[in-house]
Amino acid sequence: MQPIKPITPANVSRFDLFKLALISLAIFAFVYYFLRLPRRLHDEIKQKNTLILNRESLFSSSLDALPHGFAIFNSNEFPVITNQAFNELFSHVIQNNKQLSYSQIMSISQQNNIITHYQEHNKLANEHSQLIDIGFSDGRWITVVQRHTDFGGFVCYFRDETQAHQKELLLAQVVEKSKQANQLKDKFVARLAMQLKAPLSSLQSIVELNYKNSKGNFNNELENACTQLSCVVQQLVNINKTDTGKLKLKMVISPFLMEVICRIFVV
Repeated sequence: MQPIKPITPANVSRFDLFKLALISLAIFAFVYYFLRLPRRLHDEIKQKNTLILNRESLFSSSLDALPHGFAIFNSNEFPVITNQAFNELFSHVIQNNKQLSYSQIMSISQQNNIITHYQEHNKLANEHSQLIDIGFSDGRWITVVQRHTDFGGFVCYFRDETQAHQKELLLAQVVEKSKQANQLKDKFVARLAMQLKAPLSSLQSIVELNYKNSKGNFNNELENACTQLSCVVQQLVNINKTDTGKLKLKMVISPFLMEVICRIFVV
């Protein structure tokens, strides 16, 4: 059998070939994009994780570079972030158990006599930070600045104030010695004033007796001596009353007065 019309081969134009090439290229690009998408996502996630790890490492190294202890505690008082200085400060407590709360660390340290002094200062109504003084058995003195956060936890900054505390103790000792020296001085001045009152009373009695019997230069000298002694005693009393304790005796004692005082004390 033969067809009525002869079969002619299809005539494909260049435009049709170009469209088929474009469609094939689009299908290939679409398939390649979705085949490569998980790989790209994986690379992006890996890059972001690397960036986060680098930032965390930089943050940790920055905290470890601090000369003082630093720690962040959550709402249950368990440490979330600590630096090397904090770990060294309580190494005897947390070396066996690192999951200790702030209260447990302080309690165990006090029970083991690692901390010998712990005092929380009262904070004002408008202040968010609280100061805590911690004294260690090895002589270290730490001032803690504790600040509560919005998530229920708190941040602690442990500052070493050992040198300043030692200077305060030394200053307190100097002040105490100065007080003791002032007390000794006051006792000495008071005792000297009491001892001078007895010869002064004797001189006044001699002046009164001699003044009734005769009048002369000797009586005048005795009267001047009594006046000068009275001034000396009064100034000695004023030394104890003055605030500065630097009151100077400006009275010049005459040679005659010195001779009379010597004779009285010898007698």
